[in-house]
Amino acid sequence: MTQAFPSIADLNSRLIDLGGYGKSAQQVFETSALIAAAQVHWDRVEIQRLQDDRNIHPKVWDKLVLIHKDQQRLQELIPSKYLPSNYTALYALVVMSVDEIKALVADGLLSSQNRPSSKALLDWTKTFRKGDQGISKELPLTLLLQEVLTEQQEQDLLNAIAELAERFGVEVRSGKGIKQAEVKEQERSNRASQLEEDLMKALQPLWERSLLPEREKFSLASLSDLVNGSRATFTGFIIAVIRDKNIFWKEAGKEFCLKVALDYNREESRVQRGNYKTRIKQVIELHVTDVTGLGEFANMVLSTFMSA
Repeated sequence: MTQAFPSIADLNSRLIDLGGYGKSAQQVFETSALIAAAQVHWDRVEIQRLQDDRNIHPKVWDKLVLIHKDQQRLQELIPSKYLPSNYTALYALVVMSVDEIKALVADGLLSSQNRPSSKALLDWTKTFRKGDQGISKELPLTLLLQEVLTEQQEQDLLNAIAELAERFGVEVRSGKGIKQAEVKEQERSNRASQLEEDLMKALQPLWERSLLPEREKFSLASLSDLVNGSRATFTGFIIAVIRDKNIFWKEAGKEFCLKVALDYNREESRVQRGNYKTRIKQVIELHVTDVTGLGEFANMVLSTFMSA
């Protein structure tokens, strides 16, 4: 089969050399351009082959394609020296509107001295969209009408509900376009981006002290491969580096919980997500007494990252 540009070897080599998708906005843009070209020119088998070789989750692949598509807009709205240096934060900018990006820059929240994480950007966006009222809890509400109302009567009803809700500081939103399943899916996607970023930072020291034979044994060319790979590879590699499986939970118990949470937020199956929750609960039951702080951390992971 004749391969169109870029070749699998070209893109594979770049990802290995960079140790991920890039350490600056420009490098991420260049990588995303190659991935977007591959999306167009390669067939599904070739794409799957590279994703498997480099442990690139399909959702991460899609985000990089979107970053490339939005590159020109981002560069027109944001000075290059202000752009974040990682793909997760760049993607958080991709999902913002023009007005939101302009407000972000005008407020000084994005500058050469301040490059917020993807979570900080996503939280800011939620707050901005709520009219600077802060991030609030949503309470689903369904109205069952016993008789057909006229359009004016429906509006009067909604106005009355909104007026009552306002006394409690609650905003009422109505419409047919709001789907809870889609909202929850987006929340999981946002959390996965933040968890990936957190794991990359937490595991950087361990990755730097690892030896080439250990990396080759688990077919890891970059820290990103470890973070986005299978849980078996994740635990096996860490044990190989620390050289004592008996201290795994002490050395990397928190990182293990974050990895399970990352897999949870990328999982589409509700049943499998339930299994991930069970795994965290097992960590709490088995290691709450022998590893100081791990039980509290695992509970935090459950409530913060695995609630939807």
